[in-house]
Amino acid sequence: MYNPISCEQLTVTSTVALGATVPAGTKRVMIGVDTAAVKFTLAGSAPTTTFGISLAAASVTDIGGIDLSSIMFCSTGSTAKVNLQYFS
Repeated sequence: MYNPISCEQLTVTSTVALGATVPAGTKRVMIGVDTAAVKFTLAGSAPTTTFGISLAAASVTDIGGIDLSSIMFCSTGSTAKVNLQYFS
């Protein structure tokens, strides 16, 4: 069972990759994307409008079981809001 520990909202553009502030002890993150599609990476390399894992606008996914400290986001076009819920 996972317990919610923190949440965060990022405003993501297509010009600069933005990292999340992942709390210590995070084992899982739920990611919700509003307004525009994004790309994300997990291994420290910066996503771009053409490189990374795609998440469509109005989509939700969750990731766990890996080190999340290097997660980064980039919009594929217009400005996007990325909502993150962290779990321990």
